[in-house]
Amino acid sequence: MTGKQVVQALEKARAERGSLPHSITVDNGSEVSSRALEAWAMEYGVQLCFIRPGRPVENGFIESFNGRLRDEFLNVEWFSSLQDAKQKLAKFREHYNHQRPHSSLADRTPAGFAELHRQKTKTPNTLMVGRVLQSLLLEPLEYAKSPSNQMKRAVGL
Repeated sequence: MTGKQVVQALEKARAERGSLPHSITVDNGSEVSSRALEAWAMEYGVQLCFIRPGRPVENGFIESFNGRLRDEFLNVEWFSSLQDAKQKLAKFREHYNHQRPHSSLADRTPAGFAELHRQKTKTPNTLMVGRVLQSLLLEPLEYAKSPSNQMKRAVGL
């Protein structure tokens, strides 16, 4: 993938989502250290945050996703053609983003979590932060309020 192709993909994402992130964490590959991507980022005010060479843990989210994609998709599928690979990847992406809950998102799907973010732009920030915190903490707070759980905590269980 070239830097120009990365820019095209980011433009497509901007058109679909209607907004851009404040920053993007990237490795030092030629596709992300290109002049095309740098010019695009400067034009839209997106900060490119480069990880240090040889430190993939600095971009843990993508490293985690890459491992999951490899383990759950690439290692278990057989592709008979490029078109077959594209179709299977589209099906995997649909499932990963719209049906599969993620523990890091309070057992929401990425699409559900993104919807909360979209609602944030429609409501005052303080109200939205309160709603998100309430939804993220509702189950833990309910668990903590349970008399049996308070008793277990008191006796050290």
